[in-house]
Amino acid sequence: MVHGGLKSIGCYAMTDRYINEIYPYVENALQNGQYEIQVNIYPFKMTSSNMNRHRNSRYYTFWRQLQPAYEYFTKAN
Repeated sequence: MVHGGLKSIGCYAMTDRYINEIYPYVENALQNGQYEIQVNIYPFKMTSSNMNRHRNSRYYTFWRQLQPAYEYFTKAN
């Protein structure tokens, strides 16, 4: 269920530009025997400066919960 077209049929919808960036990784993983592909998607690069810039957003409390996972992901990859 990885596709573009900016529509969703029970999956995560995105623009064609972004799916064109992601799909080659998925295709390569499947061709090499991987059955599952984990995709981590964040609303923006959740650096301290960006978090501060978005501090007045109504989503800020939720984003603060995501931020440690973003940091872990960027360090681990």
